[in-house]
Amino acid sequence: MLSCSDEEVCKRLQKLCETALKSPFYAGRIKKVPENLAEFAEIPLLTRQEVFDYSYPRSTVMLTRPPAGMIISSTGGSSGIARYTVVTHREWEELCSLQAAALEKIGIGPDDMVANLMVAGSMWPSFLGVHEIIKKIGASHLPISANIAIDRIVDFCVAFKPTAMISLPTLFVLLADIANQKNLTFPNLKTIAYAGEHMSQE
Repeated sequence: MLSCSDEEVCKRLQKLCETALKSPFYAGRIKKVPENLAEFAEIPLLTRQEVFDYSYPRSTVMLTRPPAGMIISSTGGSSGIARYTVVTHREWEELCSLQAAALEKIGIGPDDMVANLMVAGSMWPSFLGVHEIIKKIGASHLPISANIAIDRIVDFCVAFKPTAMISLPTLFVLLADIANQKNLTFPNLKTIAYAGEHMSQE
C-alpha cells in the first residue's frame, strides 16, 4: 500500500486529482483534492458500467478537455464491453516512452529485429503503440500484425528471422503449435514480450 509519508507519491496523486477535477464527472465524484492517503481511499472506485456509460463517445463528462486533436482507442473488447480511451498526443508519447524503456530493460535494443504481432485496426492501440515503441528503441521493425492468416505470419517470421516478437499469448500458443506440427524453429528468436491477456502456466 502506498504511504503518504512518501511526499513524492502524495504530490503525484494530488496532481492527478487536480487534472481529474477539470472534468464534470470527477468534479462531482471527488469534490476536492485529498490531503492524505485516508482521503484518497474514500474516493469510490469506478464500476465497469460507469466507464461504459460515461466515457467518450457516449458522453464527454469524463473528459478534462475537448476531444479535438486526441488519439481515441478502444480497450476491453475481450471482456464483452468495449470502452474508449481519449489521450493527448503528449500522453501517448509519454506512455510509449515508458513502454520502450521497459522493453529495453528486458533486453530489446537497436540491434534487434522485432516482429510486431499485435492486432491492427478495430480502434485498438496496441499495433500502433508497438510501432512507436520499436521506433523509440531504434530496433528494426517487422509490422506483420496478428490479423492475417497464421501461415503468413509463420512465413514472415521464417523469412525475416526476428530476434524478438511482441503479441498476445493466444497467438504465441498458436505459433508454437504450428511450429511443432511443421517442425519449424526460430533460431534467432531470443525474446518474447506479450500483453493483453494472461499467459497461463499450461
